[in-house]
Amino acid sequence: MSLREKMARAISASWKFVNKEISSFTLFIFFLFMFSLAWSLAPLIAEWLFSQRLSGSRNLEELGQIGDSYGIFNSLLSGLTLFAAAAAYFSQREQINTAVKERHSDEVQQQKDNAAATFFHLLSLHREIKVSLDVNENMTGGKFFRYVSIAKKDVHARNQDFEESLIDSFKFMLATQEGLKLHFVTYFSSLKLILEHINSSEAWNSTEKSFFAKIVKAQFLPEELPALILHTAANDRFGLKVLIEKYALLENYERTPTDLWLDVFLSEFDRSAAGANDEILF
Repeated sequence: MSLREKMARAISASWKFVNKEISSFTLFIFFLFMFSLAWSLAPLIAEWLFSQRLSGSRNLEELGQIGDSYGIFNSLLSGLTLFAAAAAYFSQREQINTAVKERHSDEVQQQKDNAAATFFHLLSLHREIKVSLDVNENMTGGKFFRYVSIAKKDVHARNQDFEESLIDSFKFMLATQEGLKLHFVTYFSSLKLILEHINSSEAWNSTEKSFFAKIVKAQFLPEELPALILHTAANDRFGLKVLIEKYALLENYERTPTDLWLDVFLSEFDRSAAGANDEILF
């Protein structure tokens, strides 16, 4: 490889590095320095040319041409400097706006990621709470909710008064099953915490909130519905009713003929919790 080729490659690599690493502001400073240097040298050059022409001629017309040339050169330098400054300003402004938008986008995405991480952490805890709903040695998690479901269907099958019988039945369960009240408090508190996190999140829009609410809805076991509906219809101590209605967590459930008693629960769910029995223990 010849010396010329090596120099050409070195120059090419240098320019690539300059184009990649040097910001527009740095280039603006460089060009401003070059134009300032040329501006400073212009009078010296003009004076030298003037002295050369003056020594060879005393023609005033020629001397005027020298002054005109200097004026044109001076105007060109001023225009080029102004153009370079304007170009650098607009280029820098565009980069700043792009950087601000990218930073804002990164911050928004970070907020969304943090909100999602918190949501799934709360959901994981809620699952553990649901599984750990121990009523006795032979009844945990889904078995517990199944027990509640059977008790509610039994009340409905006997055609007893809906509200009074269900509340009495549930109060009987709370009184006879040790630790049941504490389990319900933990379960409903955990569920409300998840729904409040979704509802109050500033990182998500309404569509995203509905998406995460559907994830919560997908976690419900059929056996959970009786306890959930009875609680919100009778005495919404934990304030779940508004959130459940807002995100339609009890809508569009497919039910078999043996589960038609749930329609009675859902019809009662629309009642105002303010007029419900305040003596219910959960």
